[in-house]
Amino acid sequence: MKKSLLSMALLGSLVSSMAVDLDMSKLETRAGAAIESVSSYNSGLAVVVNGALPIKTVHPHFSVEGDMRLSLLSPSLSSSFATTTTEASLRTLFLGGYGVYTHPIDKKINLRGRVGINFVSSTATVKVGSFETSTSNTDFRLAYGVGGSYDLGKNMSVMME
Repeated sequence: MKKSLLSMALLGSLVSSMAVDLDMSKLETRAGAAIESVSSYNSGLAVVVNGALPIKTVHPHFSVEGDMRLSLLSPSLSSSFATTTTEASLRTLFLGGYGVYTHPIDKKINLRGRVGINFVSSTATVKVGSFETSTSNTDFRLAYGVGGSYDLGKNMSVMME
């Protein structure tokens, strides 16, 4: 808990110190879908919403981003032995805040790197025959990644991280 509060305070002070020159008219929003894959499970599907705000006072290619990802179709697993069926599923909610550097390669291709904090909430449910149980976990984690994007048009791009 202390680690989580310290992380939130640090992120809050970083964002508030940069908030002097925020121009909300430059806010970019994105929506999409993601395939959720868990080892040995069938893939699931999540909705993803992202917002990005450029902060030119830090660097011309720097922005802050916020992400939300929520399971729509949970990754699942099912097996049968004799007359007993076992089923398992996993639902997740991710919320994240990041500092992002985007390096343009040309007019359509960009490389990206980001560092931030994720809040992760997951619930696993297991059903064996008529018995069902579930467990939940929440955690704050350091998040980082690299990737790229390709602009398909003025309002559409493909991104991979």
